[in-house]
Amino acid sequence: MKDLKKININSLIILIFLIFDVRFFYMINLPKYFGGDGTNKMLLSLFGICVFIYYVIRHKFAAGEFGVYILGLYIILAAVSVHSLIKLDYKITQVVWPLFPFINLLYYFILREILNNKRNFRFFLRMAEIFWSILVLLFLAQRFMYLRSQTIFMKLGVMLPEYYFRHPELGFRIYNVFEGFNRIFVILTAYIVFKNHFRKCKFEMVYTLLGLLAILLVDGSRFYIATVVLVIIIEFLLVNKERLRFGAFLLLISGLLLGAAVGFKIYKSVNNDISEDTGSSYARTGAIDYYLSEMKGTTLFFGFGIANPDEGDPLYKVIHGPDDIYHFDDIGLVGTFAKFGIFSVIWYILFLLKMIHLTINTDKKRKALSIGITVMAAVALITQSYLDPQRILAMLFSMILLEINLRSPEVISN
Repeated sequence: MKDLKKININSLIILIFLIFDVRFFYMINLPKYFGGDGTNKMLLSLFGICVFIYYVIRHKFAAGEFGVYILGLYIILAAVSVHSLIKLDYKITQVVWPLFPFINLLYYFILREILNNKRNFRFFLRMAEIFWSILVLLFLAQRFMYLRSQTIFMKLGVMLPEYYFRHPELGFRIYNVFEGFNRIFVILTAYIVFKNHFRKCKFEMVYTLLGLLAILLVDGSRFYIATVVLVIIIEFLLVNKERLRFGAFLLLISGLLLGAAVGFKIYKSVNNDISEDTGSSYARTGAIDYYLSEMKGTTLFFGFGIANPDEGDPLYKVIHGPDDIYHFDDIGLVGTFAKFGIFSVIWYILFLLKMIHLTINTDKKRKALSIGITVMAAVALITQSYLDPQRILAMLFSMILLEINLRSPEVISN
């Protein structure tokens, strides 16, 4: 009876986590503070605090492999916030509001325990596949309807900046939604497909395809889709390195040729951006030069902070540059340095070294997933740091899966 109650509580936590993470599928109007900024999942954060307190009271607290890193990050965030209030004269709401996504790292202490049980993990995997498949299908349908007739049936205007979808000439591109959880979940489902050699894993096959479609057609980031495809290819090669046959080899070559064609198209697109001094690549190169030149004095140690001042605020041009086109979240580790200072760079390097250490010590039969997760975190640093608010859940699930795959590798199997 006790075990049944524990399973029910764990299942309830998983279900509520997923419902809050997908924001009720963006189909209902949440209160302003629960459904506002696209990167600020306040409802998820508040639930995380409650469950964390429950687990500390009812269970023996364990720091795990990454507990000290989470504590270290919170100390850095506290120091940066104080610096922003004292030296940059931000209002307290400007500083506190963007910190809520980082509260979600508390789920590490909860989910690492819940998901370390095979039954719980299977329940989480299936529910996540269902919830996120529905979310992807809704966004794909919304994309089709918007591009056809500018019709919006989802409650996007309440939860996301309107410039994502209120300009027909720009198409339909929604950032942030598929940048966090999906980034890691899609490479997990791909790994399970490869590990089971495409047998008895139809749910994982379906979600892998849907997750890739969400990145390609909704998120639309060239670097993001290229990174995910690279990691999935690495997983495939590692899982099948001892059983590649002629047919699989031809399939792989075809995939690589297709990937090369897509990569060449991306390269041409990026090259045009740079040569014409327009587009996101030009903005990124300008942002790197600008932020590095501005890192002086106390800013070198504590950065400009995570706050994003409104237009008209004296600090707006300091944060976004003289042309108002620079953003911390577009330039990877340099953006992290500009936001949080030099200590965040040291923290990130140590964090990556920890990931590499756990990957090296993982059983070689299960190592493909850990390698994929670690490669993703390292390559993403070029433009998409995991300390950007929209990718905090990618960091969270990277830590959880690396630890489970090391300590209880039998859990992550079909």
